[in-house]
Amino acid sequence: MSSRPHPFANDDDDDLDAPFDGVFSADDDGDMDDMKFSAEPTKVREAAPDDSEDYDDNEDFDASESDGGNDFSGIIALPAPANQIAFEPDEFPQVKAGETHIVIWGTTQSGKTTFLAALYRLFTDPKERKKYRNLLMSADNQIATRWGRLIFLPLFNYGVFPPGTAVTDLSYPVFSISQDNGQTALLRLTFINGPGELFKDPEAFVKKYNLRGNPIDYMRDCHALLMLVDPSLAVRGDPTGELEALVSHLERIRLDKNGNALSVKLKKPVAFCLTKCDEPQHRSAMNDLEGFLERYFGRLMKDLTDAICETSKWYPSSALGFEEDKPAITFQRWNGTQGIRKEEFLRPINVGEPLLWLLEQLGVIPPQP
Repeated sequence: MSSRPHPFANDDDDDLDAPFDGVFSADDDGDMDDMKFSAEPTKVREAAPDDSEDYDDNEDFDASESDGGNDFSGIIALPAPANQIAFEPDEFPQVKAGETHIVIWGTTQSGKTTFLAALYRLFTDPKERKKYRNLLMSADNQIATRWGRLIFLPLFNYGVFPPGTAVTDLSYPVFSISQDNGQTALLRLTFINGPGELFKDPEAFVKKYNLRGNPIDYMRDCHALLMLVDPSLAVRGDPTGELEALVSHLERIRLDKNGNALSVKLKKPVAFCLTKCDEPQHRSAMNDLEGFLERYFGRLMKDLTDAICETSKWYPSSALGFEEDKPAITFQRWNGTQGIRKEEFLRPINVGEPLLWLLEQLGVIPPQP
C-alpha cells in the first residue's frame, strides 16, 4: 500500500518469532478487496532489497537514521497476532523530573488503537508532518516498537484492523514527540493499551491481576490528557455507561489516592475526541458538535466535563475520515473482518489537531496566529 521507509520495518525482536497461522497479502493492483490467505506458518522478517548485495536480518535498527516515513515495501509476512503483546511490569511508565507526559486513553470500544495508529501515521509521514509543525513521533520503549510491528504495520500495509484488546494485551507503549527530525525531544506520549475491564474499574483490575502500577496514578502525574469517547451506544439510546465512565475517571484523576481533592477543578488540559464520526449516523457531529452531544448524551456530558476540567476542548474525530459520494474506505472480507482498501483513501479528521492543542496549552509549542 505504500513505498516509504519506516523505522518499524527494521526492528529485530525475538518476540516476533512466534509462528502465525496465516498470511494476508494484497492482490496485484495493491488493492485490499481481494486479499489472499496462506495457511502456512511464517516468521516475520525483512525482504532483502532487489538492488542490495547484502542484507543483515539481525542488524540493529538506529532510529536516528530514519526520516520517520512509512515504507512497508520490505515486509513480506503479517506479524503475530496482537495478543502476543504482553504487559511488562518493568516498563510501567513514570513521570520523571523535567519530563512532560501526555496520556491517551478512552472509553471501551472508542477506537483507541486505530486512533493511535492514525496519529502515528500523521506524525511520521514526511508529507503529513508538514501540516503538524513537522513534529516527529517515534517509539520510545520496546513495547512501542512491538506495537508498531504487530499493530501499525499490519493496519497500513495490509489493511488489517487490530482485534479487540484482551486482558493479556495490557501494555504501555510510550512515544517521543520531537522537533528537528528527532533532535529536540519535547515530551512523551503514552498510550494505555488496556481492555474494557481496566477502564470500568482500574483499582479492581489492578488488584485482581496483581499489577505493580495503577494507570490512574500515572494519569494523575501526567501533564495533559487526550480522552476518546465512543458515541455509538449513545446514538443507540444508551448514553449512561459512556457518560458515567468518563466522568468517574476524570474525578479519580482529580482526587489523590486517599480520595482528597487535589484541586477544585482538574488543572491539566484535556482534549476530548468524539470518535467514529465517519460513520453516517455520527456525521452530524462534524457540523454541530455541541448539538450532537446534547441530543444523544443530554446536557450533562458537556456540563460535567466543563465543571470538572479547568481547560478542555471537544473535537469530532475520525481516524479514517470520509468523503461524500466516494467509495467506502473500509470493506468486509470473506471471514467477516474489516479492512482498509487503500492507504491513500484515508482522510483523518481531528486526529493530530487535539495533540497540537494540548502542546499549545502546555507551552511546548507556540499557539498558531
